[in-house]
Amino acid sequence: MNPTRSLFLVSPDDAFQARLARTLSRGSGEIRLCGTCTYGNGALPASMSAALREGAAVLIDMDSDPEASLHTLREIVRRAPGAAVVAATARDESRTLLGFIRAGAADVVQVPVETGTLSEVLGRLRPKAAPETTTPPARQGRILSFLSTKGGCGATTVGVNLAVALCRRMPEGKEPSVLLVDMDAPGGDVCGMLRIEPTYSLADVAENLHRLDMSLLESMTARHESGLRVLASAAEGAKPGTVSAETMVTLLSFLREHFETVILAGGRPTGWTASTLGQAQIVHLVTTIDFLALRRAQAVLRTLADQGITGEMVRIVVNRAARTTDLTLADVRKALDRPIAWSIPRDHATVEAAVNEGVPLVERGRSRIREAFMNYAGEIAGSKDRRAPGRLIRWLMPRRAGATT
Repeated sequence: MNPTRSLFLVSPDDAFQARLARTLSRGSGEIRLCGTCTYGNGALPASMSAALREGAAVLIDMDSDPEASLHTLREIVRRAPGAAVVAATARDESRTLLGFIRAGAADVVQVPVETGTLSEVLGRLRPKAAPETTTPPARQGRILSFLSTKGGCGATTVGVNLAVALCRRMPEGKEPSVLLVDMDAPGGDVCGMLRIEPTYSLADVAENLHRLDMSLLESMTARHESGLRVLASAAEGAKPGTVSAETMVTLLSFLREHFETVILAGGRPTGWTASTLGQAQIVHLVTTIDFLALRRAQAVLRTLADQGITGEMVRIVVNRAARTTDLTLADVRKALDRPIAWSIPRDHATVEAAVNEGVPLVERGRSRIREAFMNYAGEIAGSKDRRAPGRLIRWLMPRRAGATT
């Protein structure tokens, strides 16, 4: 006789919980329902933590609230990486199911759940006691990703300057806790923009992940004079092939526990870099106001949705916004069917000089584009600007056609 396997159910639907309980009670007793909870927000419930430490599997209802269930799935996997998590869904689209697997589910079962199928799935998943505890890590930072809709939209430039702006907003006397990761490989430009010379790269860190601690990480990152820590592109390392989806998930979990903010600049929504997007609290999609960029943005949004990255996880950033273009911000909202979270005014001369000189925009004196970065950094950091909201909005937007370059 097979040993009894404990199962913890995550679902806000009372009817779903009742159906599963009845199904399991009619089975052979190989699966025991040891607890239930609704979708979480942050720390896992004590009852789930206890069950996970004892090696229980988790069944999560993915249909009652798709967005909340994906968030909860990622949180369970992040906080309890040894747990066997199974997604339950009535949907059968292959891309949707693949999205659950990419989010961390070990397997997927169809609803209504059948005892035989569930028993077979759990039989393939070896019980593991998860290391998650009810005591959260000393720090739980956030991960912000910046993706371009297409080449030249400026995701790397935006990520670099926001990272420096966040450092500049730190209270006097407090060491900045911001790490910038160059996700473009080959040919990452982050270090060039900041005029720093890295000794190690993302590939080197990935290769030494098994012994990584803060002392080692600090020795393998470059430090900008603003206090920003920079992890260079894997293309600058000797062994870029050591970077994989699995290493990135593990690395980002480590970084989030040691930095207040981790910024991922560049990368693509496919390949190994795609594994980082599901770990991010916010994915910024950077676009310009032109037909090709918006068309590409629509495709990227679909790709992100296939990976379960939707809703408030995605923010639209319009770079080089100007009223001299044929298209407007209203056209962007309509084309992407999403609000614009951040609009950066066009200032070609200032940006070009900043890149050529290796001096971030936020360190080049007062300008409208500098204020755009400093104010968004304030929003991210949770601080309030002294200007009235109406004035802030006017400052972020170009004043008139002749005011931009």
